[in-house]
Amino acid sequence: MTGSVRIAKQTTQRMNQEGLTDVFLNIPTSKTTSMTSYLCHVSYIFLHLQQILAFNNNNNTAETRFHLYQGVQRAHEEMVNILVNGGRKYNKHKRKKQ
Repeated sequence: MTGSVRIAKQTTQRMNQEGLTDVFLNIPTSKTTSMTSYLCHVSYIFLHLQQILAFNNNNNTAETRFHLYQGVQRAHEEMVNILVNGGRKYNKHKRKKQ
């Protein structure tokens, strides 16, 4: 409903095209209580920092995030509409014309 599945699929395809799948999938977890595990995470990030930043700093990142935000807002509006007015499904005046 919010478009996030489509965007995630596009991001995964772009990641595969650029050959960065291994870099992103092998990042050690940062959620740990062990200092050695956390240092492993930090050193991995610093080792691959240029690749990660180059992938995330493309021109359409802000636009994509804005469109995802709009989708979330639409979903929230529809949920409120369902609770208050019964939604589009049961209101003949709000249905899409076919």
